[in-house]
Amino acid sequence: MECRSIAALHEKYGPVVRIAPSEIDISDGAAINPLYVKNGGFQKSSTYQHFDFDGYPTIFSTRNPAQRAPRVKAVAPMFATREIVKGRPVVQDIIGGMVFELQRRSAEAPGRPLDVLNLFRALFTDITTSYLFGESLNGLGKQRLTVTTFVNNLFAGVRFFYLPSWLYDHVVRLASIFDKERMRVATSRVIVDNFITRIITKSLAEKETEAQTYQGRLLRAGIPQEEIKSQLLDVLFAGTEAPAMALAKLCWHLAILPAK
Repeated sequence: MECRSIAALHEKYGPVVRIAPSEIDISDGAAINPLYVKNGGFQKSSTYQHFDFDGYPTIFSTRNPAQRAPRVKAVAPMFATREIVKGRPVVQDIIGGMVFELQRRSAEAPGRPLDVLNLFRALFTDITTSYLFGESLNGLGKQRLTVTTFVNNLFAGVRFFYLPSWLYDHVVRLASIFDKERMRVATSRVIVDNFITRIITKSLAEKETEAQTYQGRLLRAGIPQEEIKSQLLDVLFAGTEAPAMALAKLCWHLAILPAK
């Protein structure tokens, strides 16, 4: 509803719309560079604190450029095109597993709709963890029914993004009480937490061989171990939700417009 309402305002008033006394929404792509890139970008809104994990600001949520810079510098090489190309065989294997799973589900229920969004979240969970962390969370495997529930629950909180900080926590807590999936969410979070704790412990024990992983780079940069867990949760969500949603939308458009 929020997206539709703001889109309607842009349709009526143009690319810049005031949506609150001290807040505007811009729908012009030309604003990306000055807002997010040039000179480090503008300072983020306090609402980004909603996406802190366990009390730690993450690369995504921190509002302090000086705090963000050393963390970004530590992991940035992993996102260089040359490094990503090196990880291509691993990614291709995971995609092959996803295609097999898609075919299996389709064969089990011919002619019925498939939940490709959840499947693609599992896909990108495995890609993100395999490439960045050096080990797959196995979202496409036996734990597929529980692993992606963690991501689903985090994304559900986005609908409250614009709420002020003093209200956000109360609303999220209230929503969780009425969430029919709360037991599965709790199970999913335990699985993810245990996985992340284990790979951080492994990186601490095997510093030489683990130096090129996301967690290994943060450890080498001197980032506290307790914070690294939050940074890994952050990048897991970031690397899963956006591409999964984009791929699901692409499939939806192909399904309703097969001629194209």
